[in-house]
Amino acid sequence: MRGAAVSALSLATCLVACNKDPDPFVIGVRGPLRARVFEAPVTRVELRVRALDGAERLIAKVSASGGGLEVPDEAKSGIGALVLAGLDDAGAVLEYGRSPSLELSGLSGRATLPMSILVQRKGTLGDAFALSAPIVTPRCATIGARYAVVADATSTRAEVVDLLDLRPRNEPAFAAKPTTLATAGALTLVIDEAGAATLVDLDQGTTTTPTGPFAEVNGGAVIRDDRGGAWIVGATRKSAPTDVVLRLDPTGAIATRKLLRPRTAAGAAYIAGRGLVIAYGSSPSMDEAGLEIIAPDATASVALPFPSDHRPAGVVAPSSGQLLRIDEQGVGSTLDLACATACMPQPSPLKDDPRAPRADDHVTALEGDASLVVRGGRVLLLTDKLTLLHDAGDKPVCSVALSTGNAAVMVGGESVLRTVRP
Repeated sequence: MRGAAVSALSLATCLVACNKDPDPFVIGVRGPLRARVFEAPVTRVELRVRALDGAERLIAKVSASGGGLEVPDEAKSGIGALVLAGLDDAGAVLEYGRSPSLELSGLSGRATLPMSILVQRKGTLGDAFALSAPIVTPRCATIGARYAVVADATSTRAEVVDLLDLRPRNEPAFAAKPTTLATAGALTLVIDEAGAATLVDLDQGTTTTPTGPFAEVNGGAVIRDDRGGAWIVGATRKSAPTDVVLRLDPTGAIATRKLLRPRTAAGAAYIAGRGLVIAYGSSPSMDEAGLEIIAPDATASVALPFPSDHRPAGVVAPSSGQLLRIDEQGVGSTLDLACATACMPQPSPLKDDPRAPRADDHVTALEGDASLVVRGGRVLLLTDKLTLLHDAGDKPVCSVALSTGNAAVMVGGESVLRTVRP
């Protein structure tokens, strides 16, 4: 029976079949560009299978100094992801990489396409993919679990990275230049500069032109929810106030929701189990609540009892079931969404440098209660602390969470796609 294993060059090169197999299934293993993996202080490498519920099961391990890791036959069934974890002597995971979820029985057959796993040091931002050309005004998205897409608002082409083989390809992707790019499942919604929308269904091979208030949300933050949908929140824009929110469902349905008041320069975040929270910002009406929420199955927004301060929100991020706000002065505060009356934000020790609000300010929720925070060109990793990863200056930045557990980060004017492992 055909096997699969980690082997060669101190585990930094490839997963290959066991030696008894004359025609192995080869799976590449690499780090960020110009970087090696599984070097000291990593002393042990574990091969795991990750189930769809996130549970990881150890199936093999080896010293980081060499040897091989065979995938046992009993692991070659069902759907899951292959995980490589580099641990130190104390058992702490220092490096981590995994594939998208796949049908594991395919490891027993002849390889029909190349496959690789990107391994990266945790808490670091690394150059992961060399693209064919600079991306001037980046838009980031994923299509299903397999593809990362980096589009350019100045072009109808896009760089598409297959997360199975880790190869970027420049493709003619859109009928119009994407001012806003949102995806849900196999669906891609593009809104052009004029506010006209195009919906592409890759599964069905169809392109339609839906109607709706797309101009009212164009340029707003795109936020993924825990049902596979994508929200486009017009109130996060720094332009004219709006009360319109759209949600793209993986079924293709596009739902329109209204806020209690039009807002501009608001923050927005999706809180699992609660819904989409819209926070602060400015409004023509001075009596709006500081926060409002659209529950997953609700058709209307509901006010939360926090007073408005009539200022730009800065950025807001989910944090341990609460909401963390970092305002334009870089001051952090937490908001307890379970509060029922006379609620006030509480000071947070987390803070950053002052930054004026920008159109590309956003938060990307990651695994394990982590988030990637982009404000004023500063790219920060939010865990129990706030860590600066990169300062892009005045260049625009987009980011997106990947099915492989890391996030992709694209800086405008550059031709390298970075990734970060929380």
